[in-house]
Amino acid sequence: MSIQTRLIFFAVWDNIQLQYAAIIRAQNLMYVRDQEDKTIEKVGSSTGKVSSQTWEVQQAWDTLSIPLE
Repeated sequence: MSIQTRLIFFAVWDNIQLQYAAIIRAQNLMYVRDQEDKTIEKVGSSTGKVSSQTWEVQQAWDTLSIPLE
């Protein structure tokens, strides 16, 4: 096997490994237990005379679609 062929092989193998890692990460991000699963996350707050908090709620279908965008 020539050096050029080995370099191409290792470049392809590196890309395969990166894609595999991306698939595993996407599966973790997109996991939902069931249709009723939702994620509630605090995204902001402010204080002053009146305090307020901002929350983001993601339903199961949101969780599945966002990483794919």
